[in-house]
Amino acid sequence: MAGGIRSGLGGLAVEPQIRHVNREADEAQKKYTEHQTDTDGYDISVYKEFDWVMTGADPKNPVNRRSYLCKVISQQVTKVVNVGVLKDHASAGITMALKNMSHGMSNNVCRTHPSSDVNWCDTFIPTIVSLRPIREKVVLH
Repeated sequence: MAGGIRSGLGGLAVEPQIRHVNREADEAQKKYTEHQTDTDGYDISVYKEFDWVMTGADPKNPVNRRSYLCKVISQQVTKVVNVGVLKDHASAGITMALKNMSHGMSNNVCRTHPSSDVNWCDTFIPTIVSLRPIREKVVLH
């Protein structure tokens, strides 16, 4: 470490106060479930509720209708630098940085396109990225 800068991911120079969330992402990946409704690591006070639930999920259970924002975004970071990649998603089309945020910062996302016949990314993506913590913290996209 020289001059307050330390080597980060991929050999990039990173300020010591910048936090890497890869460790948290690795842990979350180990807990993957088909319905993706686990709220561990998510802020249950910041969510959007939808009418759609994953096939086989109980629509009367609010957890199945909600997508909660992850605590990293709502409670731990002050800014998010989001760099979009120009790519085409079969269900969502060209989303750039928006799908990164909507599907990467909230839970219960698999229900947005469970099959080629069922797709409501056009509603889910803008609704999730309109959550106040995302709007206030994302500085580049």
